[in-house]
Amino acid sequence: MQDFIFTQGIWLGEGTIALTSSPELIKFYTKWEIEPLINDLIKATQIIQMQGVKESTRNTLTFMNITQETFDVIIENQYFEQVIGKGLRTEHTLSWNFNQNSTFEGFESYKKLKNNELFLQAQYGCDQHRTLIEGILWQKSQ
Repeated sequence: MQDFIFTQGIWLGEGTIALTSSPELIKFYTKWEIEPLINDLIKATQIIQMQGVKESTRNTLTFMNITQETFDVIIENQYFEQVIGKGLRTEHTLSWNFNQNSTFEGFESYKKLKNNELFLQAQYGCDQHRTLIEGILWQKSQ
């Protein structure tokens, strides 16, 4: 999958977040701003706004050591310092996982749909407390 993350642009999305500790589903909206490749690094900013929550979450991701099939990713935000993960990509999927320590672990997976949208599945947390995320992303028109 060559468009998302590996090509400069803006992606928008929406979906639901479920917490294993609650039966409630929370609607979310997201915006990804992907910068161009510079010095073998791609920087991206992801802003997540959850329905009913005033403050948004801002993740900064750095993608590096990029090959046709693998890459490394660093994520950081206002809640935790840098966490390093490993990623894989194929023609139709892109995924990464963080399994570095017990304070932050999880994965994200993006699958290309027929209409060039992406189906997102993610899971974060540790022990019995998990956050389950599903949604759709699409590239913003120029």
